[in-house]
Amino acid sequence: NAIGELDKTTAMLEIRGMMCEVGCVAKVKKELLEQKGVSNVTVNFESDREIDFATIEYDPKIETIESLTSAVTNIADGKLYNVTSVVVTNYVSSTTN
Repeated sequence: NAIGELDKTTAMLEIRGMMCEVGCVAKVKKELLEQKGVSNVTVNFESDREIDFATIEYDPKIETIESLTSAVTNIADGKLYNVTSVVVTNYVSSTTN
């Protein structure tokens, strides 16, 4: 259990199916940034990897893992990208008593 105000929540999505930086990475980033509660997206892409990663800073009061995953998997009617796993991290301010 964390004590203090919730400062930031990030989700790291493993994404299968990205083929290029210009088209795929830009599209995934754009779709995620259009979600209401998303404040930042970083995509870690390498063309020779089967699985790439998107790290998303978001407000958990607005977005859910399901809404973030859907934003990716619904691109091109679900024919392009598959989210294989999600890791969520909550960052909190430390407080002293």
